[in-house]
Amino acid sequence: LYPQRIRASDGALLSWNAVASDAVWSRVFSKVAYHPGAYGGAGGYLIVYQTWSSTLGTSVRYKMTRSDLSDLFTNPELEVSGSGNLLYTPNVDAGEDGFLIAWWEYTGADYQVMARRIDVNGNALGNAAGFPVSGVNSQMSIEPQRPAVAYTHRQSFLVLWNHENTMPVLDDIHGVLVSEEWDGTIGDEIELSEGVEFIYDPSAICSPMSDCLIVYDWWNNPSYDVAGRMLHLLRIFSDGFESGDLLAWSDTVP
Repeated sequence: LYPQRIRASDGALLSWNAVASDAVWSRVFSKVAYHPGAYGGAGGYLIVYQTWSSTLGTSVRYKMTRSDLSDLFTNPELEVSGSGNLLYTPNVDAGEDGFLIAWWEYTGADYQVMARRIDVNGNALGNAAGFPVSGVNSQMSIEPQRPAVAYTHRQSFLVLWNHENTMPVLDDIHGVLVSEEWDGTIGDEIELSEGVEFIYDPSAICSPMSDCLIVYDWWNNPSYDVAGRMLHLLRIFSDGFESGDLLAWSDTVP
C-alpha cells in the first residue's frame, strides 16, 4: 500500500511512504480521510484497508499518519474490529470529532454492515467488535456489501451500501444515518432505488448545508451508466420545527 502526496496548487508529486505487506497478509481496498484536529491540531490522515491472507481470511486495519506521511511506516497497524469474523471493503470519512469506518462482515452464515468510531488521535471507541449499521441478512437472500461513508455536517454520518438481493436477483442501494456521538443509527434504513433496479457501489459526499450527492453504477440495459441523486437532510423536532437556518435551507431546497 503506497500513499502519495500531491500538491494542490500545481499537482506536483511530493513525499510518499508505504504500509508494507508481509509473508502472511496482503493489503488492498484502501480508503483515506483527513482530520485537521489530528496530531494536536497539526492535521493528519487515517488510512483504512482490507488485509487478506490465503490461510487466515480477511480483516480490516487502519493506520494514522502525519500530513507529510513521515510516520506512516513506523506507526502501529490497528485492527478496526475484534469480532473474529471476515471483514471486507472498508470506507471512512472524517467528522467534527473524529472518523467513522464502515465495512461489511461475513459470519459464515450472515452478512451485515458494521461501523466503528475513531477519535482524532486514532483511538477506536466503543465496542471492540464495532456496532451494526444494517440488519443481519442471510447469504441466501440479501447481501449488504461495499459501504460508503459521508459526513453530513449535522453530528452524523450517512452510510450507504450495495443491497444485493439474490432471490430474486435485484440490486439497489440502502442507507442510514449513524451518530457521530454514540454507537448507533438515527432513524430508519432508507432505500434509494425507488423502483430503479440494478444499481451498485455507491459513493457520497455532503455539503455543509447537508445536501448529499450520491453517485452509483447503474445497469441501464444494454449498458452500464453512472447515475446519482441528491438528498437533503433535515432534523425535525417534536414541536415540528426543523434544525438549522430555515431561510438558508428554504433557499437551497424548496
